[in-house]
Amino acid sequence: HQHYVAQSFEKINEIKKTFVCLMRRPHNPRIVLAEYIQQQSWNKNYFMLSLGTDSRHAKSIFVDDLVDGEVKCHDVSCMLGSLINLIAETSSDEAPLKYNSFLTEKTFKCFALKQIPLWYGHDELWKTAKSLGFDVFDDIFDHQALSTCDSWTDKASLICEMIDPWMLLSMSQLQDRYCQLEPRLNRNRDLSNQFYLSNKRNLSKQIKRWHDLVTADH
Repeated sequence: HQHYVAQSFEKINEIKKTFVCLMRRPHNPRIVLAEYIQQQSWNKNYFMLSLGTDSRHAKSIFVDDLVDGEVKCHDVSCMLGSLINLIAETSSDEAPLKYNSFLTEKTFKCFALKQIPLWYGHDELWKTAKSLGFDVFDDIFDHQALSTCDSWTDKASLICEMIDPWMLLSMSQLQDRYCQLEPRLNRNRDLSNQFYLSNKRNLSKQIKRWHDLVTADH
């Protein structure tokens, strides 16, 4: 997280892509989303999509128009300059859509890099982020509507419908929208940094406590 927060505002503030969607393990729901995105008649220069290959999954695919290789696609440079972050959270796995969800670094990268979040995952993700104080931009994307989807296919289809109007905007128009939303994006970035610093301190205390317990036994 510290690496993402440390990125210069100049790199973050220059919009070059409409959205970014970086995935790792190709769970079937993620494959569904990637295939839906590929089916759209969108300008491929306007988005960044990658899905890592995995020999354990017969349907593995890899799509990436910026870099080569599964490891490089997760480099911070790939995340910069996108207005929207389509977050394929870790919880977008084989479990039911109503499964109790949790946030991972994928969500916090979005906040640290000042991007609008759009979650592809279990239904409660956006509510969890909102309960922590983050702006989930539910005036822009109807997360509640996504929560009514009964299948990953329906959710992937609806997400593409939500993104479609944004794909019609020029880079200058996207840059204007970014400037309008920047105060809200800045607040999310600041809050994500506060969480990082707080958890870092708590983790140090927990490690020391664990170390003292172990050494006391010996």
